[in-house]
Amino acid sequence: MKYESEWYADEGLSKWNEVDELFEEEKQQQKALIEAGLDKLGITEPYQRDFAMKKVDEAHEHIKTNWQLEKEERIKPSLWWKKVAQAQTQNSTANTEVNTPKLSNLSADGKAWFIHPVAMVDYFQEEKIDIIVFYIYLDGRIQKYIPSFIKDENQNKYRYVIVDGQDNRYKVCELEYIKIKEKFSKSVIPNQTKDHFKPGPNDSASDVNDGDTKYRIIYATGKIAEWGYHSEYAKNKVKNKELPHKNSWRVFGVTGNEVELIRMPDSLNAQYGDLKIEYSFHNTKRRYANPALFAAMLGSLAVYKKTVISTGSAFEWGSCFPSTLHINGMAIDFEYSSKKSSGGYYGHSSEQYKNDLAFLKAMLLFFVKVRVGKDDHFKEFRQLSGVVNGGELHDSHFHADFSLTKIEEIKE
Repeated sequence: MKYESEWYADEGLSKWNEVDELFEEEKQQQKALIEAGLDKLGITEPYQRDFAMKKVDEAHEHIKTNWQLEKEERIKPSLWWKKVAQAQTQNSTANTEVNTPKLSNLSADGKAWFIHPVAMVDYFQEEKIDIIVFYIYLDGRIQKYIPSFIKDENQNKYRYVIVDGQDNRYKVCELEYIKIKEKFSKSVIPNQTKDHFKPGPNDSASDVNDGDTKYRIIYATGKIAEWGYHSEYAKNKVKNKELPHKNSWRVFGVTGNEVELIRMPDSLNAQYGDLKIEYSFHNTKRRYANPALFAAMLGSLAVYKKTVISTGSAFEWGSCFPSTLHINGMAIDFEYSSKKSSGGYYGHSSEQYKNDLAFLKAMLLFFVKVRVGKDDHFKEFRQLSGVVNGGELHDSHFHADFSLTKIEEIKE
């Protein structure tokens, strides 16, 4: 910090005389407090109140007198800076003796840089991390840093940090996580009516409007049964009108393990240096995912630097009707830029196709596998390592599979 030394002042002590004005302000403040106290005590006689005010005046006059003596007898004799600076200028060329110490280069205006050693140590200390952090690198690495101490308020939270090529670190967000019973695909009952399964007295059942999911039973055991429109099984109804219903059931069983889920933000649109992360969801309420998968998603977006639309991962229970590929939030879907809303695809020379290819390559850095459609439009995509033919189901969207083996865990 650079400021004028207390050992420097002009002959008139102007900067010290500025303190004089503060005495009058303090006196008026003291009088106001005393008057309020007298009012509270019910002392209204003028002579009593005048006596109290007179004592305040006397006390402050005594203080002001002492202050004037302080300036004349202690401060003024201590102002050595100006004399030394002048002597330094006069003697700078006169001193030719090698062994004679030279005067320091004091500034003529009394200003200098002052360093507080303790503050300097604090300044260079690294930020204390008291929350689990996912550090996401642009080369596909994801580090899960677990500090030795985690604040109580951060016990169920993760922080997501993007690290660019120059090791600049950008905090994206902090998200709370929940723990659920791990799910697995137990069974599918195609083309059945809503009343095929009936909840017990301790189970919960409700009509929902979660995309293709229209009805859900949450069993007391943690098992989930979801009913709704499944495009593959709906074709059976068209072929065979004897089937009970065009909708189908999917049942998700539970294991003895627990898994974590975070609710992904509904959208993000932020710039971090020259990196951009932008996405939104469309036509889905499957907005829960494994915390590490979300880190992979953020990394893919940071590398891609353009906006994408996701059609979701899993529900908050770890189920994912009509799919079984998203159980426990270990996979996520994204719409193709090159798919036309009216049907068909933009050509391979189009900007939309090039964007899809760039985003696919970004995802392959962070995900273990990406499924694309069987249409010839995706032929070039399927030649890339890590890309598989996901069949007709994935002619409409990317499907990215994640594995926890992609995470490097670091404990403090």
